[in-house]
Amino acid sequence: MPEPSAPSHVHQAVHRLSWATARALSPLYLRSVTSLGRRPRLRGAPLVRNRGLITIGDDFRLDSRPVRSHLVTGRAGTIEIGHGVSIASGAAISAEVHVRIGDRVRMGGSVMIMDTDYHDRRDFSAPAPRAPVVVEDEARLGRNVTVLKGARIGRGAWIAPGSVVSGVVPAGACAGGVPARVLASLPAVACSRTGREATDPLGRVRAVVAETFGIAPPDPADGPSRIPAWDSLGALRLLMALEEEFQVVLPDTVAEAKSVLDLCDAVARRRPGE
Repeated sequence: MPEPSAPSHVHQAVHRLSWATARALSPLYLRSVTSLGRRPRLRGAPLVRNRGLITIGDDFRLDSRPVRSHLVTGRAGTIEIGHGVSIASGAAISAEVHVRIGDRVRMGGSVMIMDTDYHDRRDFSAPAPRAPVVVEDEARLGRNVTVLKGARIGRGAWIAPGSVVSGVVPAGACAGGVPARVLASLPAVACSRTGREATDPLGRVRAVVAETFGIAPPDPADGPSRIPAWDSLGALRLLMALEEEFQVVLPDTVAEAKSVLDLCDAVARRRPGE
């Protein structure tokens, strides 16, 4: 096996520095929360306005790049976030009563969750209708999902990108909000090492990696050792982006992939809703 190149050593050093910086700054950015668990990890600086109660469990991951994420509570509001929750950039979670997010929930970019309607434009001082929101354990919300007051998303449910969710989504459902729609099946595919077309699965995976990390399309053999942003938080962002692109639910082990080709092989083994 060839010796690691000098750039590889540099990238590994960048990974370690990035991880250490994020670990050190996370409690600072989350200092206004009421209760914070162990090992929080942030990318960028979120906006946190806590006038009520915010509790966050262990291994929390929150992305605020390139779009800042928001956690906001009113005077009687509670945001309750469980263990192992991962939230992509641009999220907006607002509670005037209670928003509860269970363990190991994943949210794509620009997800909005609110337990109240907007105020009447003619009277901003008037109280707005409100009802608690619950997102149960292991649910996955795609990019640009909006969850309205009173919604309950069942355990392990998968909400398609761009959905608007109200009412109850059953546990394990693979749906698209209102009205619910089952995601179309994708044929099984095999990944070649020379994919160049956008329609080729490897080409699509390379494009997702490039967009997620803001780089040129990587080689199939490239992985965390050569892509500085592909750290543990980056791996979770990448996993959610792949789920949205291919409309599949991927296992957590995909976050441990060592190369772009590994990602493609993992996608090829899944079907929507699995």
